[in-house]
Amino acid sequence: MERQMFCEKCRHNFPTTELKYDRTGTHLLCKVCRKEVPKPDKNRFSKLIKSDVEDRKAKIKSKYICRKCEKNFELKPNFRQMCPHCGSAQIINNDYLKDAESLIEEAKDKKYEF
Repeated sequence: MERQMFCEKCRHNFPTTELKYDRTGTHLLCKVCRKEVPKPDKNRFSKLIKSDVEDRKAKIKSKYICRKCEKNFELKPNFRQMCPHCGSAQIINNDYLKDAESLIEEAKDKKYEF
């Protein structure tokens, strides 16, 4: 004799061969109840992923140069803006500084001609 179990949603008795776990793997459901379970909303997951990416961007470190000891270092946005080497607060955000080649290329732009 085949073993019988209850569907956890409709509470009817079914043979175990007709019961399967739902998508989460936590509830045994009959064939009818499995069809009634709504499919996950794809937009909801994409919104969660986008917000997760934004959170990670907020944790990205910025590059700095100390004016006093002239050492390069990185800091997260929430940290105190002080040099970890000498403790000076005289630091420059290196993200906005340009190298010599990019400055020369920018100076060649026609908007700077007299």
